[in-house]
Formats: sequence, C-alpha cells, structure tokens
Amino acid sequence: MADSRIYIIPTLLLLLGTFIYITCRQDAFLVSILPQSLLDMVTIKSIPKDNVICMFLLYNLPDGLWYSSLILFQYSINSYKYVLNISYALPFILEFLQYFHFINGTFCFIDLLTYLLTFIILKLCLKKQ
Repeated sequence: MADSRIYIIPTLLLLLGTFIYITCRQDAFLVSILPQSLLDMVTIKSIPKDNVICMFLLYNLPDGLWYSSLILFQYSINSYKYVLNISYALPFILEFLQYFHFINGTFCFIDLLTYLLTFIILKLCLKKQ
C-alpha cells in the first residue's frame, strides 16, 4: 500500500481550486447546486473584475490547480500509462469541445495556456523523481 502522504499535495490543490470556485464563482454549474444560504456566507464580494491578475486567479488558476491534482493523483496511484495519457489530454480536449460547441462552456485561450504551463511544470518535476 502506498504511503498516504503522497496524496497530500494533490488533495490540497483540489481543495484550493474548489475553495476559489465556492467563494468567488457561484455562477459555475457545480457550485450553483449548493444552497444559496451557504454560498452567501462564504462569498467574497469585493473582487475587482477589471484586474487581469484577479481574473486569472478567479477563472484560470482553479482549472490549473484541478488539472495538477488530477495528474498527481494519477501519477501517485501508478495509473496505467494510457490512463495517465488520457488525463494529460483531458482538459485540452474539453476546451476544444467547447470551442466547437460540442459541449457547453466558454472556450478560453488562457485556459489552454494554463493547462500547457501546468503540463510542462509537472512533466519536469515528475521526470526528476
């Protein structure tokens, strides 16, 4: 059985991305199913939406954190190579499906760059192990 400490970083990344959505992105589908009374208690209301850095932190960073979490979980459990490769490709595929309107969502070039940067960083870090 694997040492449970290897799941700490992916879990923290997942929780941080989820925290950003719950506190700042109530318009997102999965967050909108939560009770409004709960969302009202945890909402951060004074976020400048005209600041590029704030927009990145709200809209792109959570996706990058979730992508990192997915890859690290897959890597930690020694997933089959094809499963890991699907995990690498998944956010890019979903983004292009949004672009061609096969699935609901808004295509975002910055999301693609975030995924690419995340992929490169993770490949470099995991290669060293």
